[in-house]
Amino acid sequence: MPEPHVVIVMPAQWPRSLIRAALIEAGYDAAGAEDLRDAMRYLAAVPNRATVGVLLVDDDALRIETDRETQRLLGKFAESRTILLARATHPEPPGAWTLVLRRPVSVETIVDAVRELAPHDTGAASSADD
Repeated sequence: MPEPHVVIVMPAQWPRSLIRAALIEAGYDAAGAEDLRDAMRYLAAVPNRATVGVLLVDDDALRIETDRETQRLLGKFAESRTILLARATHPEPPGAWTLVLRRPVSVETIVDAVRELAPHDTGAASSADD
C-alpha cells in the first residue's frame, strides 16, 4: 500500500523543505508547492500513489490569494484532511480546516499532527517534487 500523500503549500522554500524532509523521514509521500497555483497542479488521486491524505497550508500562501481561490483548492482536495499553519496574531482565514496550528510551531509538532490525521505503518519513504 502506498505511503499517505501530503501536499505542503508554503511560499518559504527552506521551511517547506524542512517539513517535507521530516515527513519523508516519517514515511509519508510529501510534495511541496510554493502557492495555491502550484498546489492545483497536484492531482487528488494518481494511479499507484495514495490519494492526498493531508493538505498542509501556510496562511502566508493565502495572503495573496482570494477567498475564491482558497475555496477552489479546498474543494479540489475535499476528501483530504486540511491543516492550516496560522499566525497567532492574525484572524484565521476562511476555510473548512480540519486542524489549525498557531505559530510558532515546530516541525515535530507538524509531523505529529499529520501522523494523527493520516496514520500509517512506517516503511520506506518516497519523495516527489518540491
